[in-house]
Amino acid sequence: MNPRQQFAAALWELAVFDQAETTRPSFRAKAYREAVWVLDRLSPALSESETELRSVPRIGAGTAALIMEFRETGEIGRLRILREQLPAATGQLGRLPRMTPRRLRWLKTELGVESTDDLTFVIDTGAVAALPGVGPTTASLWKDRLEERAHAGIPAFRAARYGTRLADHLEQHITDLVVVVSGAVRRLEEWVDVIDLVATGGRGLRRFLRQSALVQSYRVVDDRIELGTLGGQVVVHQAPRGRAGSVLFETTGPAAHVATVREVIGAMSASNEEAIYRGA
Repeated sequence: MNPRQQFAAALWELAVFDQAETTRPSFRAKAYREAVWVLDRLSPALSESETELRSVPRIGAGTAALIMEFRETGEIGRLRILREQLPAATGQLGRLPRMTPRRLRWLKTELGVESTDDLTFVIDTGAVAALPGVGPTTASLWKDRLEERAHAGIPAFRAARYGTRLADHLEQHITDLVVVVSGAVRRLEEWVDVIDLVATGGRGLRRFLRQSALVQSYRVVDDRIELGTLGGQVVVHQAPRGRAGSVLFETTGPAAHVATVREVIGAMSASNEEAIYRGA
């Protein structure tokens, strides 16, 4: 990863930890998340001066200072300290009912909990009872919630919000690109494992994604760009304009319906979904 991607991952993680430090919405965490979205305006090497950094909207004095620190030391000092105090899976654990900042710290420092599996283990062994104020009812509630979410993916509202913003982000940076959210988000599924996007037109999409601050892993399979991003797993389906509707239809599904339509009309090649159904 380039320095911009490395810093984005650190800033995103810092936002998670900052939010976990309080029971109220953290304005600093929000500012960090917003800053991540504008990092693609900077060079991949983060070579801008402090004045140039401050000229970018949503990069304030605090974030600019963090960029300078990261560029000089390769890390964010405050993040290193928080990693020592809070579980690695704070993002997931912090959303559990009755979880508090103090309990998150106790889980890490007193019981060595880093992951959701670790929390399940200390609940099963009864070790979690050593935490003040955590009785059988709270422990049972935590375990039930962890089991519910074990393979649940991203909540629909969060996936839809992130997918829509990512589509807008790509369109802002690449001329003549059109991106539409597809897949499970468009099917209105309750939980989403992968956020699907259909991209049409534009030039340089793959080059941009390889270096984007939001992207942590990148893989191309035919016309699919598979991404590990800060907000979840994403697949970008590249489609020629003449097949944009067909690809949107095929990636939205459900699979049985797509197969039925294919049996009726054969190979699909349409610029919009309405044309597919007219052909059917």
